Amino acid sequence: MILFAVPVAGQSVRPPGVPEGLNVVSREERYELVAERLGQVVELLNEMRLEGEGAAFSQGLTDYRVTPQWKFEVLGEGCGITAVSVDVDITITLPRWRAAVHSVADEQLRWREVLLRITRHEYRHRDITIEVAAELLTVLEGLEAGTCTAVRRAAESALALARAELKRRHAAFDAIDGRTLDA
Repeated sequence: MILFAVPVAGQSVRPPGVPEGLNVVSREERYELVAERLGQVVELLNEMRLEGEGAAFSQGLTDYRVTPQWKFEVLGEGCGITAVSVDVDITITLPRWRAAVHSVADEQLRWREVLLRITRHEYRHRDITIEVAAELLTVLEGLEAGTCTAVRRAAESALALARAELKRRHAAFDAIDGRTLDA
């Protein structure tokens, strides 16, 4: 088996309902599966650990970075956030089996089904990330406090809570969506 990343051009994504101030860049990379038959591909996929040795099994991977930026200033007798944005950078890693074009029609169809399942799973992780980032943006937009130090601390706490929520939602989704494939 040979693995290497093939970059796919980054895509700026603004799905319906995504607010201004939420800046999303999503890209895809592919890793190669070198095998003759679909059964061998499925075996490779079921042993795949894209995050490295000792990590959970994964046939695809969604790596993300959520980075908020804010400015605050004195407002009357308190302080509040006056400008905020949240940048979301997502890289989805999916398999590619080039030998599928040389396999029998039934294996080609089953490969497309396998790839679709993995792709849908990783796209849901992308969507979870965007949803939590949008929630973070909403929280940050409304922050006010008696002092600017309190606003900064509240913003940092909101970011920590968002990061914990990302981990929780991704883990909950993985728990219900499964991690192995059938040939």
